[in-house]
Amino acid sequence: MSEKKKISSGLRALNAICATVAIISVVYILVAGFSIIALAAVASSVVGLAAPVAMAAEGVLEAVAGVFEAIADGISAIFEAIADLIGGFF
Repeated sequence: MSEKKKISSGLRALNAICATVAIISVVYILVAGFSIIALAAVASSVVGLAAPVAMAAEGVLEAVAGVFEAIADGISAIFEAIADLIGGFF
């Protein structure tokens, strides 16, 4: 675990998109209730996050930890983009 793997920009963008869809869908479910479209969006975003991680993992625990890491990476990419936009104004 001492060496960090470099995450490609395409995978980073996929993580950001999937994390955004998951957050919006969960908020929609909490506000408006369950619907097939919102549940499908949550399922597809989780699969989009989990598929690359599960293919690269060597064990079950590494796959589960990788999914949570991908979610955190996606959320941090969203906040980095917002900070860059705000920083561009000043």
